[in-house]
Amino acid sequence: MPISQDFQNRFRELVAERGGNKTQIAAEMNITYVLFSKAYNYGILPRPAVLVRIADHFGVSMDFLLGKTEENNFVPARERVSFAQRLEQLRQEKQVSIYRIAEQTHIHRNNMAGWLRKGYLPSLEDLETLADYFGVSLDCLLGRAEE
Repeated sequence: MPISQDFQNRFRELVAERGGNKTQIAAEMNITYVLFSKAYNYGILPRPAVLVRIADHFGVSMDFLLGKTEENNFVPARERVSFAQRLEQLRQEKQVSIYRIAEQTHIHRNNMAGWLRKGYLPSLEDLETLADYFGVSLDCLLGRAEE
């Protein structure tokens, strides 16, 4: 099953468990109802920043939200850090340069430099590539959890 279908099924389950009005839940997550509807009705994956808001709202891990695991054993970080801070921390722990990461992951180094300097979030695909590279979960990489 494609990730968007897994996400849609999980998202629908979480909304049903919450038992709330969809408009109200969208407002609580601070996302537009149009965006909420695209995810809920069509399984369209929102960008990572919105996925994080959804996961935060329901208190679930990104892997659980995306339907990659049936277990929701999410333990939030005591102190959250930004993606840029966590990427820099992981880079230093592994003692690799941005150039080396770019070379080994096939992600352009200018993208990584922008993420570190400007605080942008990469695409879900790039996040997954980086999480695999560093051997951490998406939640850890995004600063939502510690590993």
